[in-house]
Amino acid sequence: TIIDNKCLASWAVFRQLSENGQKNRYDVLREFIKASIYKHGLREFAVPDLTDIVNKDYAFSLKNAVIGFAIQAFKFSKTQGYFVCNPNDFAEYKQVNEDIEKESALSNSVLEQLYAYVEEVRQQTLTNQKKGELVQSFINYILDNGYSDQNAKDISSFVVKYKHGSNISIPLKDILEGVVSYTGVVFDTASSASSRWKTEMYVYLDTEIIFHMAGYNGELYKQLFDDFYAYVEEINTESKTNTKRKKIHLRYFPETEEEIERFFERAKDIVNNKLRMIPSVTAMKAITEGCTSDVEIVEKKGMLFDLMKNHGIQSDPNPVEYYSEDHYKLNIEDQSIIDKFHQENPKTKTKDIEESLVSLSHVNVLRQGKSDKSFENLRFVLLTDNFITKRLSRMPEIRKDGDRPLSTDLYYITNRMWYRLGKAFGNGETPRVFDVINKARVVLSSQVNNSVAAKYEDLVGRMDRHEISSETAIEVLYQLRNEVKNPEDIDSETDLEEALEAINETDIDRYAEKEAFRRRQEEAVREENEQLKREKAQIETRAGEIVKENEKVKQRNSEIAAENTRMEQEKAALEKKLDDKEKEKVSIEAQLAEAKQKAEVAENAARTMAFAEFCRKQRKSARWNVALVILFLALATVYSWLATEYKWEFLPVWLQIIAAYLVPQLLVFARTKVAKIGFFESFSIAFGGRKKQSADDFAKIEKGELA
Repeated sequence: TIIDNKCLASWAVFRQLSENGQKNRYDVLREFIKASIYKHGLREFAVPDLTDIVNKDYAFSLKNAVIGFAIQAFKFSKTQGYFVCNPNDFAEYKQVNEDIEKESALSNSVLEQLYAYVEEVRQQTLTNQKKGELVQSFINYILDNGYSDQNAKDISSFVVKYKHGSNISIPLKDILEGVVSYTGVVFDTASSASSRWKTEMYVYLDTEIIFHMAGYNGELYKQLFDDFYAYVEEINTESKTNTKRKKIHLRYFPETEEEIERFFERAKDIVNNKLRMIPSVTAMKAITEGCTSDVEIVEKKGMLFDLMKNHGIQSDPNPVEYYSEDHYKLNIEDQSIIDKFHQENPKTKTKDIEESLVSLSHVNVLRQGKSDKSFENLRFVLLTDNFITKRLSRMPEIRKDGDRPLSTDLYYITNRMWYRLGKAFGNGETPRVFDVINKARVVLSSQVNNSVAAKYEDLVGRMDRHEISSETAIEVLYQLRNEVKNPEDIDSETDLEEALEAINETDIDRYAEKEAFRRRQEEAVREENEQLKREKAQIETRAGEIVKENEKVKQRNSEIAAENTRMEQEKAALEKKLDDKEKEKVSIEAQLAEAKQKAEVAENAARTMAFAEFCRKQRKSARWNVALVILFLALATVYSWLATEYKWEFLPVWLQIIAAYLVPQLLVFARTKVAKIGFFESFSIAFGGRKKQSADDFAKIEKGELA
């Protein structure tokens, strides 16, 4: 029950107040209650009255029990069934209403932009009634991940187109996360927000969810499953630590295993060209891609079951007899339900409806027909992403008033686990399933692929009626395959335009026309390409000749390079040889210099000795000469004196004669002897003088110039 778009602002504020990890959901709710008490000046009230006021103020849908539990913490006094309080005690909480006014302005801005976008797309002005319907669709779109109506496509394309605009993406994020916290209070019983997952639950996965796990339906679906599985592991890890048992058990029905087996059998037929692949079935494309034989398909199937085992996904260890007499009344498989659903959804196949109904019937048997408990206490639920199964589970013939559906989806169960683990209050990252951009991509991808599936069925029908040639059908089929998109494929504005075109285009003949136009274009391109090929061939021929010439030049250059290398090597060898010779010459010169130096040293030593001997002999000779001169001078003096004074009378005549003869001769001899050098020179030599003269004389003697 939604009053107006005030709920968008309330959800955003609920999320903002939940950011503090110290607050639980009831703490946040109490702030709203206090704000309402102050706003209306309530001094006494009953719980139903307060519940109505809070719901009207914030467009909530809270139960009396929830409000009653929340106000117990206030410890109000009570008189005759009415709680009594002083509203002024809560004056500070008027900030909540001020925050809602601010958020209302932001959410209204988002809605105004949504109106403008839809009017541009539809090329018509929206009436107030249409705007109201669009707001209602937008709110339902946020509340229910599986919600889809005529506005869902425009809302999703609006979100994707403006995903980077902070004035749109940020308010939407606040609103979406606020919804998670808010719905936790709406659906919860009166308990503390920090409570953990307490009951055992058996979650049965259908084929689509298992394919999400394997990544067959694209990366985004795999990420959504991984987020869910991470919370399952967290709950089970905590449970096994405390009780040695898991709380969440992942299972699948025998019929699901049979469906998987049939799927892989069809994959074999497609690989062997016995069957044509339906374009909209993205999982089949993922399985057959890259496979050329049955063996590779079997290997992929084995890998899938190994992956299921690694994730703890298994069939029931103790299978139930679903069709026994004890369970007969609980079996909801009924032809009238199938007929009604097919009538409401004429494009669905009866076989697909029957298979979905079987899984839902099994869950009803496991629940013993009791679905009026809180979600965590249901114990058994079918986790599906199948459109037919989700629609069936909400039919009034299957779901009674006040009952929980027999199936759920990744959005809801991840929501409950995330909330129950206390992560909705600023603790941990927000799972990708709550990302409004991802949600929009999922919706658009689903609509694109549903559109492709419908066009494929139309194509097959027209082929069966021979209204279209097989050649044209193949061409249309080629186009349909290119239109199929996984959620992550819708990212850019170009992707969005292609997706919207695929959804809006429903006429097969238009596809044929497009294909004919495309074929003509291809023919023109082919002719142009042929001409280009011919020109290319000529260019390649000339290029080949140039290459050959270049090869010759390269060969000659190689030979020259080799010759240069050889000459360089010879030059290097010669230089080395010359260097060695030079080194040898230097060595010999060094040896000769050394020998010469030694010879000079020896020669100098010999000359020094010879000179010393020469000087000694010369000095000796000089001394003798000086002595002889002095002696003869003395004799001459004596002779002269004797001759003068005594006239030699005292001597015999014969002695006088001898003396007279010998003395002059001796004088002549002495004079001759001394005359060679000279007396003074002899005296100088004899007594240390004229060494230089003697050295010069020695040199002359060596040269033979002096005797």
